[in-house]
Amino acid sequence: MDYRFTPEPDVPPIVLSDEYVAAIARDTPELPDVAIRRLADVRGDHALPLKLATAVATHASTARYYEAALSAAKRSAAPRDVDVDAAAVARFVVGELTGEVKRASVAGRVEPLLGLPARLSPERVGELLAAVAAGETTARMAKARPMSHWFPYEPVGVVHADP
Repeated sequence: MDYRFTPEPDVPPIVLSDEYVAAIARDTPELPDVAIRRLADVRGDHALPLKLATAVATHASTARYYEAALSAAKRSAAPRDVDVDAAAVARFVVGELTGEVKRASVAGRVEPLLGLPARLSPERVGELLAAVAAGETTARMAKARPMSHWFPYEPVGVVHADP
């Protein structure tokens, strides 16, 4: 008799609910290879060149930042009735922002876009790239200035004093 397929009498069976399995699947981060395929899919929303998709998806923080900046750029460009190029956003995030982070020496060793100041939020960068797409400024002007030129001040919160 082959005992490899008989249940172990000392180990109780493990039963996982469908909700538990779905929660694990939802909370598991996307693997870089899967992200690269999704970003480089020519029929998808991004259709990035393979080299650019690889640069974006290599680090989870860069991929999250790119997705948030692209979403913000599309929201900001919608009232202007212009389209935002996903590849332009990816190039700006991978090239300009990563370079700015390296020059400012705030990059983490593992995740290059962790620790960015609030003035470099994906929402603000998305607004800048929407302005470029709308022709309100040029890509060269956006790249020529350091990020501190476009976003010179940290956002200030409103302080409410109790009467």
